[in-house]
Amino acid sequence: MMKRFLSLLLVLALAAGLITVSVPALAADNSPDTSAVAYFEVKFHCGCTWNGTGTMIATNAMITAAHNLVCYTHNRGVNTATFYFERDNRKYRTSYNGKFNYHSYADFSRGYESDDDIAYIIFPKDIGSNTGWYASSAESDDDIKWEFCHMIGYNGYKRLYDWEQVEVESSKLISWPASREYREGNQGGPVYYRYEGLEYPVLVAVYITCSNTRAYARRITNNIYSDMERDGAKFN
Repeated sequence: MMKRFLSLLLVLALAAGLITVSVPALAADNSPDTSAVAYFEVKFHCGCTWNGTGTMIATNAMITAAHNLVCYTHNRGVNTATFYFERDNRKYRTSYNGKFNYHSYADFSRGYESDDDIAYIIFPKDIGSNTGWYASSAESDDDIKWEFCHMIGYNGYKRLYDWEQVEVESSKLISWPASREYREGNQGGPVYYRYEGLEYPVLVAVYITCSNTRAYARRITNNIYSDMERDGAKFN
C-alpha cells in the first residue's frame, strides 16, 4: 500500500514539474535494464588492468564507480577502455573503444575510500540512442529507505542480479546484505528501483564495494547532475 501511495505521489510530482528525473530512451526490448549496462575492460596509465560495470544515464553519458577509471593503488587514470553493452558471456549488443572524457570524485592518493567512489563518462557520440539509458534520481534519506532496490553487475562475463531493501549509511552511501559473491566486475553497476506504473527503472546509486556481510553503493547526488550538464551530458 505504501509503495502504491509513493508511486502515485511520484507520478503527480512528475506531472506537476515539482521534481526532476532524467527520463530514459527505451531500447528495443522496451526497457534499458540490461541494454544500457556495460561490462568494460580498462588499462590504466600505471599499467594496471581492471574490469567493471557502468550504466548509461543520458544519451551520451555513463555513471560508474571511480575506481573503474582511476587505479586506487597508484591513483593513475584510465589510458584505454573497451565497453561491451548488454554482454552475456562472449555476446554483446554493441561495443565502444574510442575516446571519452571522464570526471572522478575520488582521490586515491592515500588509498581506497568509499565516500566519493563515483565517476561519470561523457562520450563524444550518442551511444544511448542504441542502448537506451536509465532514468536517475537524487533520492532523500526518507524516500530511499522505502525502496526495494535491484542491482545489475557482471561476474566475469555473466550478468548478475540482486535485490534488497536498502539501509541509509550516510548522505553518500547505502547498503544491503551481501547475499551472493561479489567480484570486481560487478563494481559500478546500477542500483535502481521501479515504481509501480512507470515503465522504466530509476537509478539511485552505483554499487562500489562490499564487506563479508554488506554491499555498499554510492548514492547519486544533485551536484553530480550539475557537473554532468556542465560537461555536456544530454539528459533529454
